Amino acid sequence: MQSTWTPPISRLVIPSISRQAFYFAALNQVYKQAKISAPFNINCDKMIILSDQHRGGRNNADEFLRSESTYLTALKHYLEHGYTLMVLGDAEELWKTNIPTTLSAHQASLALEREFHLDDRYVRFWGNHDWLWQFPAHVQRWLQPIFVKPLNIIEALRLKLVDGAHDLGEILITHGHQGTFDSDYCAAISRQFVRHIWQRIQHITKWSATGNMNLCMPILRAERLALQWTAQHPQTMLLTAHTHRPMIRDTYLNSGCCCYADGTISGIELAEGEMRQIAWVNNPTSGLQTRHVYFSKNII
Repeated sequence: MQSTWTPPISRLVIPSISRQAFYFAALNQVYKQAKISAPFNINCDKMIILSDQHRGGRNNADEFLRSESTYLTALKHYLEHGYTLMVLGDAEELWKTNIPTTLSAHQASLALEREFHLDDRYVRFWGNHDWLWQFPAHVQRWLQPIFVKPLNIIEALRLKLVDGAHDLGEILITHGHQGTFDSDYCAAISRQFVRHIWQRIQHITKWSATGNMNLCMPILRAERLALQWTAQHPQTMLLTAHTHRPMIRDTYLNSGCCCYADGTISGIELAEGEMRQIAWVNNPTSGLQTRHVYFSKNII
């Protein structure tokens, strides 16, 4: 289930100042432990960040099914055009479904992701819904046979931006659940609710936790906290996922998700000196999926 809703208990238990302290402490720890990337040349290199596929068991609770064909079309485009693919967490829905069921149900999208990996153009993160990938033993047992080459799944990356020999700062990239009440501190409780209650409701009703993509929503508290954190780190932008709310706002970026109810997927492109908020939209009448740029600006 997406994490844009905050349980009432968290509003009672954690006052605003504590939420900020928890969030900042968690993000500071993520920053310290983040892997540092090779330089990303803003004029030559190309990257697409996609997240929150929530691949499940190919049933009524599998929210990726609506967007699967759109996702496959987008991956083929980025593979052909030389992009590096970043999968920014919650790729598998392991709160509802076990690992072998999920992987066997989605061989087509995993096979396309493997093509990026075999070409050394693949970076994978773990999020709160696929948290098991933080453990190398699980990765080696379940994902290694699919991806063939050794696969290292990380929590965070500091993407170093350069223009030739000029250092332009960095982007901290991580899933974005860290420091939240329901998805980090109380994740074990949230997992039980999703697996034993919400999933059963979805099986009966086919309800989706994620509606259609909406670019006109007011800013959330979590997004304000992200902007406040970047204000304290003037050389660092922050790119997360988790909330399913795509945006580029000042020094904060969010990739959105790949499981909107209407089959749309959203993401962030870094290419040709620009950061772009994009979506691939599914046309149910024609059966075609098309790319749209909703906002772009210079990276620096």
